[in-house]
Amino acid sequence: MNKEIAAKINVEYSTFENWIYRNQDNFDEFLRNLRLEWKLKKAEENIEDVLEMGTTNIGFDRKTGDTFEYEDPRLKKIKVDTSIFVAETVGKKTYSKRVETTGADGKDLIPAEVETRLAGLRKTNANKPEHKA
Repeated sequence: MNKEIAAKINVEYSTFENWIYRNQDNFDEFLRNLRLEWKLKKAEENIEDVLEMGTTNIGFDRKTGDTFEYEDPRLKKIKVDTSIFVAETVGKKTYSKRVETTGADGKDLIPAEVETRLAGLRKTNANKPEHKA
C-alpha cells in the first residue's frame, strides 16, 4: 500500500519510507490518520450499500429446474441489523439504547432500608473468624 501512496503523491518510495522511519513532521501519525479516514469512508459506503440492497434472492428448484425469487431472511437480518446500528449511532438522541442507573421514577435501585441491612450483614461477616477446613 505504501508504494501506491508514494506513487500517487509523486514521491520516491525510498523517500516515503524514510519519512515513516524518521517520523518526519509526524508523518507516521499523519499517514495513520489518512488510513483511518479511508477505512471510515469505506465503512460508510458499505453501510449505504447494505441499506439500499434488496432482500430478494434467486432460488433453484432441483426437481423442475426452474428458478424463483424469494425473500431471503439472512439478507433481511443484515439490512435490519445495519439499520438498527445506524439509528442507534447516527440518530442516538432518538434511538439510542438507554441504560437506567436508577429505579422506577428515578428512585434508588436498591431501597435505603435494604442497603442498610446489607451493610450490616457485610459488617457482621467481616468480623467473623475464618473457618479452616
